[in-house]
Amino acid sequence: MNKHVCFIIPIHQPKYRYAKDLLNSKRKYNFKNIDLYFVFSTAQDENIFKNLYKNNDYNSLVVTKLFPNINLKTDSIVVLKKLVGLLELMDKYEYLCCLDSEIIFINFVDIYKLCEKFYSKKMLYASKLPYNKGGLIYHTKFPHKYVNDEENKILQETTNNWCFWSWFNNIPIYKDVYLKQLFSYINLTKKTFIEFISNYKSNFEFFLYQYYLQLYGNFTLEIIDIELTESIIERLHQIKHNKLLIHKINPYWLPHYSKHLKTNSDDIFILFHLDRHR
Repeated sequence: MNKHVCFIIPIHQPKYRYAKDLLNSKRKYNFKNIDLYFVFSTAQDENIFKNLYKNNDYNSLVVTKLFPNINLKTDSIVVLKKLVGLLELMDKYEYLCCLDSEIIFINFVDIYKLCEKFYSKKMLYASKLPYNKGGLIYHTKFPHKYVNDEENKILQETTNNWCFWSWFNNIPIYKDVYLKQLFSYINLTKKTFIEFISNYKSNFEFFLYQYYLQLYGNFTLEIIDIELTESIIERLHQIKHNKLLIHKINPYWLPHYSKHLKTNSDDIFILFHLDRHR
């Protein structure tokens, strides 16, 4: 039987300093039942990290150990690392959360129950993307080669003609059963991975998985009538009636510059974007 939850965190040397606070917060809030994996590009990167943090609160995945012939000189290195983590761990965990390294835990929760809650609610939330931001649409559109005309039409209608932004409105949580189905659907395996990532470049993000949830997981995408080029959660501190939006979206995290907001939510247990300031 698969273990319940893991966190997959791509990391590189300029971000190593954030790992200290993350690991300290993991210990502080006693998340012993959550396996945390840092994904490194090379064994050298992994060794540098291990010399800095000599404890057993985390696990390591190294891209070049798993794929010795991989080309690391790509604009999609973060996506590449996420995919390596998902491919390597999806048979071992029921839920896989992919996060950046600039996060800390701020509250103890039952993460497994929150994952179950997200997948029982079956709702995705997005803001409207201004139509003049065509460069961003390129990253959100489902590549036509993976969908037939009927599926493409459904997604075009539900996503406001691809002009939406749902990234970071909640923690990216993958469920093993849907993730395996998606990877089968797009023929992504460990054997095809190198070719896939070289062709697909930076377009694989949580969007692709969200599309699959809409088409085959009975998820609904609700686009809230707010025009943003970032997620609603990232801009909460600038939005009127933000308490109502928090109640509706029920995020499990907030950006650190919004931590002052009174949410009345016991589900928020992470602050993210510790490297950004507003």
